[in-house]
Amino acid sequence: LTDDEKTKMVKYVWEKVGGRKPIITGVGGNYTRATLEFARFAAPYSDGLMVTVPHYNKPQQRGIIRHFVTIASDPVIKSTPIIMYNIPSRTCINMIPESVVGVLNQCPNVVAIKEASGDLTQISNLISLVNTTTDRTVGDTFKVFSGDDAGVLDISKLGGSGVISVGSNVIPEIMVK
Repeated sequence: LTDDEKTKMVKYVWEKVGGRKPIITGVGGNYTRATLEFARFAAPYSDGLMVTVPHYNKPQQRGIIRHFVTIASDPVIKSTPIIMYNIPSRTCINMIPESVVGVLNQCPNVVAIKEASGDLTQISNLISLVNTTTDRTVGDTFKVFSGDDAGVLDISKLGGSGVISVGSNVIPEIMVK
């Protein structure tokens, strides 16, 4: 989508269902400033933002942390709930658990992660690290969602909170069950 199409779509969805259904707007890109600009636009039309790890640039972990902190702490956005989105297959970089904790320790509005690394050991370590090294508790004040429909049961067994699902767009009743 072009930037114009994205802004029109965000406004349209807000006008149609804002206040009746929760709206989480996905924002991301390989350039923090452009991601921040779109996030600033989308925040007033959203109940939350889902922000991806910057893609294709392969930043170091400190760059990933800086990306999320820059966006989450922006004055326009800092009261908007943020879901981080770790999807290494699409971004070409994996956000490690220590980096997630680095963001959580600086950004109280980061409330969840959509974890699509497919690495259950990493996800287990993430949950343990959040529970033991932050003032957050996974399941209560921080949610870990599966980013892959097939992984929801395994992640739920580890303490995750469900799935941010693709399949639910087509088969919502089945996914809810």
